[in-house]
Amino acid sequence: MIDAVDAALAVLVRGEAPALFLLLDADDRVVSANRHTRELLGGAIEGRPFGEMLVNFERGLSPFSLTASGPLHRTVNLMTFTGLPQSFTSWMVRAGDKVVVVGGAEPREVELMRRELVTLTAELAARNRALQKANAELARVGGEKDLFLGMAAHDLRSPIMAVQSYLGFLRDDLADRVTEDERDYLAAMTEAAESMRSIVDSFLDVSRIEAGQLRLERAFVDPREVAARALRMVQPAARRQGVTLRTEAEGVVEPFSIDGPRILQALVNLLQNAVDHSSAGAAVVLGLRARGADLELEVRDRGTGIPPEIQGNLFTAFTRGGGRRSSGERATGLGLAITRRIIEAHRGTIAVASVPGQGTTFTLHLPPSAE
Repeated sequence: MIDAVDAALAVLVRGEAPALFLLLDADDRVVSANRHTRELLGGAIEGRPFGEMLVNFERGLSPFSLTASGPLHRTVNLMTFTGLPQSFTSWMVRAGDKVVVVGGAEPREVELMRRELVTLTAELAARNRALQKANAELARVGGEKDLFLGMAAHDLRSPIMAVQSYLGFLRDDLADRVTEDERDYLAAMTEAAESMRSIVDSFLDVSRIEAGQLRLERAFVDPREVAARALRMVQPAARRQGVTLRTEAEGVVEPFSIDGPRILQALVNLLQNAVDHSSAGAAVVLGLRARGADLELEVRDRGTGIPPEIQGNLFTAFTRGGGRRSSGERATGLGLAITRRIIEAHRGTIAVASVPGQGTTFTLHLPPSAE
């Protein structure tokens, strides 16, 4: 009989029975507990004051003091790992300089908690279904937006190219028959048409990227040649702005596997952005360097800088840098978003460091091709 009792107590103490078991010292701190109690109260509880595990209105309860005159039978309200209280019908018994607290949960309260859990689970499932429906609607609207954007940009591209062509004919055929003011008008219209085409091309890029149609055509190219071409493409705008462009190459930069035209596009976006935010007499620097097997490209200016509150969303489509554009032109907020997608398609990263009034540095980090 005694062996059976000892076996039952061992089951209780080891935690194989769903019952409350705590051994407290004279300071009402937990000396040991069974597994069920530890899991119920949130893990390792040895050394914790018993009062910390009680609900607020019972924080002053001291089992060691209450059992000075003998065993005590009472209800104990403990805060479980769920953040909800649970009541236990317990016995507190003094054992030398220790106190044993043993008991079981109130069946009625367990059932109430079970019902509340079922209700909460049903509510969570309903909200999850509503969220999935809302996400599906957002995806549908987003898809329609991308489709409209791509179609509109595609339809606009042809007439803009026609305007550019006719302006070129006029400029060439009437070169000797127009006044200086008229030549300036033609130049301004040509520049405006080029700007419109650039904006439309950006819209087309965004629609293709959002549709997952950005495909890289990698080849081993000399990054210095790509950088030189990017500077040539931005040179007219830099000349108008009175900005100096230069490159800085650190060490030996070997041919690298990249999509040359796409990296060229990314560099032109960054260089154009740097020129637009620089004042006359300033310099914009395009740096190239090898970092082990990786390639780093850097575009650095000393322009207006980017406010800290904008930097976090800088690479999101239609977000503008917030700084004053020295050229006075309006931006679409697409260039940096497209640049980020191009670099990420190369499995690379793009980072920005900027101080308002002191300038901005964009760093592109490109790893070797995995192919």
